[in-house]
Amino acid sequence: MILVALLYDGVQALIDFISVGTIGWLTNPLISFWSFLTFFFWFKLKGLSFMRPNKALTMGGSYFLEVVPLLNSLPTITLGVVIMLGITYAEDVAGIISPEAAKALGVALGNFKKGDFTNSL
Repeated sequence: MILVALLYDGVQALIDFISVGTIGWLTNPLISFWSFLTFFFWFKLKGLSFMRPNKALTMGGSYFLEVVPLLNSLPTITLGVVIMLGITYAEDVAGIISPEAAKALGVALGNFKKGDFTNSL
């Protein structure tokens, strides 16, 4: 996903660089829209929900930054995808351990004394 996002950002920066912004003002919003749809459907195919405000603001914010003519040369698509992957990974890691399991683990680890593991070798 990150490589595809870098490709979209690179194409937009190249168009802006070659045309000194004139053609980029016309084509880059179309590329931004296409990239937004690409990643929206790609994340949906992976089962990601956009119902949380942080995810909706991340994708929407990166799209609207890409529509602004001078800011579309920045890698905001890539930044948005990296943030979305980070949020998803954090949610997956947090979802693995239930609150009850974390509490039981804390109780179990609290039963050990300070020097129990230092002299075991």
